[in-house]
Amino acid sequence: MLVGASEGEREFIGVRQLVALVQSLRDEWGCPIFLNADHTHSLAKAVEAAKAGFDAIVFDLSALPFEQNVRQTKEAVETLKTINPAILVEGEIGDIGTGSVIREEAPDLSKV
Repeated sequence: MLVGASEGEREFIGVRQLVALVQSLRDEWGCPIFLNADHTHSLAKAVEAAKAGFDAIVFDLSALPFEQNVRQTKEAVETLKTINPAILVEGEIGDIGTGSVIREEAPDLSKV
């Protein structure tokens, strides 16, 4: 099972509180639950989640130019792996915008 929490959700609930909640579910149910810091837009927020005990980070710098995104994502992976060598880090390529709105059509990525 995967539990994902956006930056906004982490700010509202708290990163340590989310880790404690998932750990309590793991203990009670006896099944693996992975905690993912979804669409994390800064290294500081990624480090905060990694230090709190998240299992995975979606490091989303997709709004940046490709080369800058790749360079900073690589640096983030190196930093996060020093905190937790087993952490999974996913980079994002291709900006589709932000928000939790239902879209009637896909964004025009040719203008990005």
